[in-house]
Amino acid sequence: MLSRASKKAPPFLPYRRILPEGFVCPGPEYLREDMLQAEPVAQSDQILRAHFADQPHTLIDSGGFVFYDPNDLVRGRVRPDVYIVFGVDTVSVRQRDGYVIHEAGKPPDFALEVASGSTRRVDTGPKRSLYAQIGIGEYWRFDPTGGDFYGYALAGDLLVDGSYLPVDLSLEQDGMSWGYSPVLDLCLCASNGRLIFYDRKSGQYLNNMAEERAARLAADAGRLAAEAEVARLEEELRRLRGA
Repeated sequence: MLSRASKKAPPFLPYRRILPEGFVCPGPEYLREDMLQAEPVAQSDQILRAHFADQPHTLIDSGGFVFYDPNDLVRGRVRPDVYIVFGVDTVSVRQRDGYVIHEAGKPPDFALEVASGSTRRVDTGPKRSLYAQIGIGEYWRFDPTGGDFYGYALAGDLLVDGSYLPVDLSLEQDGMSWGYSPVLDLCLCASNGRLIFYDRKSGQYLNNMAEERAARLAADAGRLAAEAEVARLEEELRRLRGA
């Protein structure tokens, strides 16, 4: 039987954060995103963090708040699935536990939204308008269903004179659509429900952590097999010489 103190306790929440100036927001927006949305968000975050790891003044965040109204931190905030800011003091931003535009001195350079059943209309309408108003230089949208939510698998916008202009996309014969991001200097590619990043400079696709591990394991397995074959041949040569 619950005690009176237990009855008065606040409801359980998956997690809560203390945000700028002690602002606490334990509302429903802190619930996790749709499962279909979660994997592309997590993988994009991993890939981009690894790619820009040698740039200490590059901030990459997924699921955190961007505060754009200095007079209203409660309503003047938005939460991109992934956003990137170049040339900022990442240490102070992380200590703040939220990206406050008027403190950091610039809006995010890049934002990515991944479609879900609950966000599809917001991502293509109000949020697109808000991101342009805030001054986010690039805004990309990815639909892991291939277009059931957005009507397309991939789209990008570049901010020009305060308005978004669509990024030119290419469609390959295998169905992959892709476009170039000048801000990231990477190509974003939508293929078979996956969001892939391609580096034109290296001519390689960027792998996530699981893919990197699989590649290392495959390389290790190949090396061990080669060493075993060399050892076998050396033993065979010693046997023949002693015969």
